[in-house]
Amino acid sequence: MGIMDIIAQKIKEEIVKDPENVGYAGKTDDEITIMLNSPVKRVVITEVQEQPPINRILSGIPETPNVVEAKDVIAAKAIIAAVEEPI
Repeated sequence: MGIMDIIAQKIKEEIVKDPENVGYAGKTDDEITIMLNSPVKRVVITEVQEQPPINRILSGIPETPNVVEAKDVIAAKAIIAAVEEPI
């Protein structure tokens, strides 16, 4: 079997199996040729849920909670206000 036979077999498998659902079925030879030589456009929607900011903030501090309460936010704001006040 020569290289051209191997290539023809691979192309046939692609058209028959259509593993990436390109849509060769029912297309003319010219249309399939264009499809084989053109990039395949796909729309991929990815949703990523990242960790809460508090987990990143407290990472590496032993024995810290993995959630905060309103009183913790109030205390943090008080520290920020104290630092921002002119001396």
